[in-house]
Amino acid sequence: MKVYSFSTELEAAVAELLADTRVLFSELSNYRGPTYVKALRHLKAKRPGAFQIRHTGADADHPGDRMMWDLLAVSETFAHPHYEDQW
Repeated sequence: MKVYSFSTELEAAVAELLADTRVLFSELSNYRGPTYVKALRHLKAKRPGAFQIRHTGADADHPGDRMMWDLLAVSETFAHPHYEDQW
C-alpha cells in the first residue's frame, strides 16, 4: 500500500483553514464529512493553486495533491450533481 502526503503548500493551506474554521462552517454547513475534507473542498473551489498539480499551473503533479484533487472531483459528482453551484 502506497501512502501519499500533501505538498507543503497544500498542507499549509489546510492548516491555515483548520486554525480558523468559521469560513468552512459558513460555506459548507450542509457537508457532514470531516473538517479537513471541508478544508480541501474549500481550497479546491476557492484556492485551487494550493494544489500542486499541472491543472492549477504547477510545473509537475505532486502525487498526494493529484490523488486528493481526483478524489474530490469524483465525490463531488456523486454527492451533489450541482456542487459547484453552491459557490
